[in-house]
Amino acid sequence: MPSVRDEYALDDRRLGIGIVPPLPPVVRSSGETITVGIIGAGVAGLFTAMLLEKAIEDHGLDIKYEILEAETVEGGASIRRKAVDSSLWRLGERLLCEAWISLAVDRGAMRFPDIAYMKPARDLCTTLGPDRVKIPHIMSTQQNIGFFNGKRLADVERQIKTHAKEYDPFRTGARLKGSPAP
Repeated sequence: MPSVRDEYALDDRRLGIGIVPPLPPVVRSSGETITVGIIGAGVAGLFTAMLLEKAIEDHGLDIKYEILEAETVEGGASIRRKAVDSSLWRLGERLLCEAWISLAVDRGAMRFPDIAYMKPARDLCTTLGPDRVKIPHIMSTQQNIGFFNGKRLADVERQIKTHAKEYDPFRTGARLKGSPAP
């Protein structure tokens, strides 16, 4: 008797490498409710639920759905929450204290750029209402500040040091492969 692995190998040869055989269609009665599971309550999961809800309302579809989320709050990687304790945080050489406690902490996705495949997420933000603040994303300015290994450097300062052939503006001691010797 061939093993399961051998059976799969025979199927691959018969169907062609990489082709997954189609599943038989699920026969449903016309009055049967369809149940959909949505994995994750991040932007994609919540948007999917919103689209399903709209389809149910607009077309009278008999669909039930459930959002399954591992976290205790929804929002996925884009969730923002405020720090709740008054402990001091160390950011390089600078201490952040009570005045900074209301600072929102971003756990992941920081922006939704205006590009084609992000259109659904941007549409979701628009649909949720004009009271949401849209902050334009500025990729770079000369006032951008880099903070690395305890050194603070604005972009314009970094550019000046780079043009002056100082290839280690943060003085890490590491040279990039292919960079000229100092």
